[in-house]
Amino acid sequence: MHVFRMTFLASKSGAISEDQIEEITSFHAALYKNGQAIEREYPIWINKNRVTMNITCLEKNSLAKCNCNKYVLNHLKKLSELGFNKIHKSYLGIDPSCIETCECKASSAFILFSTYASYASPIRCYDCFKNVPLYQFQPICNFEFLDIMTWYNDYKACDSLQMHCSVGERFALKQLGDPKSALSKMGLKICEELAKQTKKPFYYFLMKHYGISKRDELQRKCPLCKRPWLKQKIHRLFHFQCKNCSLLSNVAYSLRRRN
Repeated sequence: MHVFRMTFLASKSGAISEDQIEEITSFHAALYKNGQAIEREYPIWINKNRVTMNITCLEKNSLAKCNCNKYVLNHLKKLSELGFNKIHKSYLGIDPSCIETCECKASSAFILFSTYASYASPIRCYDCFKNVPLYQFQPICNFEFLDIMTWYNDYKACDSLQMHCSVGERFALKQLGDPKSALSKMGLKICEELAKQTKKPFYYFLMKHYGISKRDELQRKCPLCKRPWLKQKIHRLFHFQCKNCSLLSNVAYSLRRRN
């Protein structure tokens, strides 16, 4: 992932106004909902008549105009109207702690995926399992990816609850593993829409945490179509696949830990 520094230089000297700060915040939010910035929180600071913030992106050209949607462009226009006559963008370097971005020429399929620790795109390439920027797709509604980012952050929240093994653990496990839960329905709907758009399979991951035995796990069936799972080993994370329902799942984590 690539880190940039954006500096907004006001034409007039003096204190930066609340309206100017609010518009910069809205600009970053638009970048985030378009998949151009991959974090909701970001460092921002003021020095005299300039405001500076760092942005982490999936690609070196993520902030290029060709990747901007109408909301990002509108905020850039408003920033100019509010007195920021110059916006400087400088490249700082690569964030080594993040997963790389997909460079496959043509992915055979995609996976909607997240974890409590995710710091990336909600979409992974099926072939290399690296990040795929959201702006490479067409938004499902309203010219932005708010629906996908809502699912992404809800999934992270539920996964955090089950990881903490305290408040809301049972609720979280149901949301993550039941295809009829509100979270899964949201994710499956997104996969369905993006599959229609790309004409490629879009898989959804159903997490299985607790299991009785390895034998029972291997006899499980797809919870939607009730057909036997295809026994697959995909990216060392997924062990079951249903091509009919575009689902992936895993051998229960509790059993894998015993082994």
